[in-house]
Amino acid sequence: MPKYNAFLINPFTCTVSEVTLEKKDISLIYKNLDCRTFTIGAALTESEDPDVLMVDDEGLFVDMDVQRFFKFNDLPPRYRYDGSNQFAGKGLIVGSDTEGGSQAPKISIEALRGMISWESRAREDLLSQNTGA
Repeated sequence: MPKYNAFLINPFTCTVSEVTLEKKDISLIYKNLDCRTFTIGAALTESEDPDVLMVDDEGLFVDMDVQRFFKFNDLPPRYRYDGSNQFAGKGLIVGSDTEGGSQAPKISIEALRGMISWESRAREDLLSQNTGA
């Protein structure tokens, strides 16, 4: 299968690293995110083929005493799918093509590292918005 590189955002180790994924092998996304379900959390650019953030769809249901968070500094609201720029658990940055497939991201790992802040706690408004509290 064709392979491509992606970037793993790990708020538990406060690192951004390069990982290798395979086209049409969704199991590698689940493995890298360490999750059962994932969703697209944000687009990093406004284009037909943006780099996108994949995150654990159940990240806010993990014990908040052990969960860790990251956020994008200065990510315009129009690029956020739920209005937030804080995300729970690990994230994957992948590129997309005009047909909806995944490919290597266009952003450099250095630029991505400069966009991210690490957080140990969720914002209260994020918790209430996503858990119905």
